[in-house]
Amino acid sequence: MLSDGQGGISYNFGEVLPVTVSGQVYQDTNGNNVLNTGEPGISGVTLTLSGTNDLGQAISATTTTLANAPTASAPPATATYFGRHLPDRGDLPSGYLTGAAAVGTVNGIADGTVVSATNISSIALTSGQNGINYLFGDVQPVTLSGTVYQDTNGNNAFNTGEPGISGVTLTLSGTNNLGQAITATTTTASNGTYSFSTSLALRPAPTRSSRPSRVASCSAPRR
Repeated sequence: MLSDGQGGISYNFGEVLPVTVSGQVYQDTNGNNVLNTGEPGISGVTLTLSGTNDLGQAISATTTTLANAPTASAPPATATYFGRHLPDRGDLPSGYLTGAAAVGTVNGIADGTVVSATNISSIALTSGQNGINYLFGDVQPVTLSGTVYQDTNGNNAFNTGEPGISGVTLTLSGTNNLGQAITATTTTASNGTYSFSTSLALRPAPTRSSRPSRVASCSAPRR
């Protein structure tokens, strides 16, 4: 209310631009916890963005990855929490294990903190900013199989007709893509064959760049 002769000044209205957060959920085919050229995206994974916006309001938004494409979400927020929505790991793609997460950038500067393989926290965005390259990698379990056999002719080669040996225990040990020491055991079947299979949820080990087909940190099975 203004009285006779008064003037009201500096009645301002501020607006903000929405922000975006984007990245990719990908298959870490070489198990090195880094998105490399040629590694495919994984579709159908749900992600959740939550936090507090510039009005102090709690926000929550979800999005789903597209086929082999980046994911994006765009609520206006100044403090966000970005993560794979895995209350019961129900959206983990069939046949995959969680790998590693990587912080993206805002205006070319790393912004956020990796909490776990499925969560990145403390991303701060102001009006009109875009957070990019927030990554979540998944890996597929690995298998290793072979045969324990009777070398009847003693030539150190597995020849047709040589029988397998059943009931032999083998151990696989080494280090997986998370840097964790692993040990798995299996026993040969009646025909001498064995397999360290996906039922053991074995993770890949990083490969040498010069020998991409050779596992660098996983020993051969030992009897």
